[in-house]
Amino acid sequence: MTSVSVWVAGANNAPPTAQLSESSRVDVAVIGAGYTGISAALALTLGGARVAVLEQGALAAGASGLNGGQLIPGLKSSPSELIAQLGSQHGAAVIQFVMGSAALVFELVRKHGIDCDAERSGWIQPTVSRSALPELRLRAADCNRWGGDAVVLERQEIEELLGSRTGAYCGGWLNRGAGTLHPLNYLYGLVRAAQVTGATVFTQSKATQIDREDHLWQVRLAHGPTVSANDVLICTNAYSDDLWPGLRQSILPASSLQIATAPLAASLLAKILPQRQAVSDSRRVMNYFRIGPRGRFMIGGRGPFGEVRRRHYDELVRVMLDLFPQLQGVPVELCWGGKVALTRDFLPHIHQPKRGLWLALGCNGRGIGLMSALGTALGEQLLGLTATHPFAVSPLQPLPLHRLHKFYAGGLIRCFRMLDRLS
Repeated sequence: MTSVSVWVAGANNAPPTAQLSESSRVDVAVIGAGYTGISAALALTLGGARVAVLEQGALAAGASGLNGGQLIPGLKSSPSELIAQLGSQHGAAVIQFVMGSAALVFELVRKHGIDCDAERSGWIQPTVSRSALPELRLRAADCNRWGGDAVVLERQEIEELLGSRTGAYCGGWLNRGAGTLHPLNYLYGLVRAAQVTGATVFTQSKATQIDREDHLWQVRLAHGPTVSANDVLICTNAYSDDLWPGLRQSILPASSLQIATAPLAASLLAKILPQRQAVSDSRRVMNYFRIGPRGRFMIGGRGPFGEVRRRHYDELVRVMLDLFPQLQGVPVELCWGGKVALTRDFLPHIHQPKRGLWLALGCNGRGIGLMSALGTALGEQLLGLTATHPFAVSPLQPLPLHRLHKFYAGGLIRCFRMLDRLS
């Protein structure tokens, strides 16, 4: 296996960017050039704002270039769970927002002519446990109740749509409003659209300090220049550092690993995911898979909270062959991993610790759709428009015992894996 992302192997040319060479003055400085930051910059420049986006490394070096390319409307919690958690009014607003996130991405792709293989092929959530079937049927009904397009799948239908071995899953549901895309090319397309509308996107431009001086925010970069701005939006998500006190400690940076096979023969592609849906199962520690570029089979799952080793990728190979024994003998060529920002309540968080300073993070595994929609809404909000997102500004609070998260989160994952095996 070569340690490189399947997306890099088949990406379009990256849009031109450069390191910021001299100090500048803008309306809004956006820190982080992932889906949240770039979609916010695009909305801001469409509204006439002067925007500088500051990315510490290369474009898509973080989660935006390392995810599975699954575009799923919704959150980890079902609509019924969100109503119980947030109340009827707030819960309904959150549900409507997240249910529309995939449609927003498809519209951005269409409007800006983004070449990223976007396809509304649907998303399947299967289960290995019969006891989980009632909950999945409720999720499908919830989806339809809130304007979605879902259908319950029985065991035989699951096996036909997935091409998995007999008995691998006992049922599930299909959300037809979901889909797949090439996440790296999608980000590149968003960056080009933002540049065309007037945003300047700087790479290799790490922000190291933020201060308030003379009614303006001063963002100081590691290599010297400073960006002065009326407002600053920090969108560093799972890759947050100590740029603002407490931000890094407010999320759990979970790792997610993936592998990809060599391109499959036509006979295998006709049987494995023949309709090209995205899949992520209902395990507590889920597996997710799809057909990727050039007909490669891709599968991913939760990685360790410590150092990633070859055995963690070998475990994904084992899971792949258990689900799809017909892939025995097909070479696994690529492997890679990235970080996912988890919050305590599995909702995205917005903080405003100081006037004109905004923090937005917490993709919780739904980054493509959720963070594109949230970034767009935040950009519009900074333009002075009525907020179109339902997430209230909350206090920035560190997770308890955050410095020990590698130990307690790792133990929790091991416990969940045991419960998955028992079920």
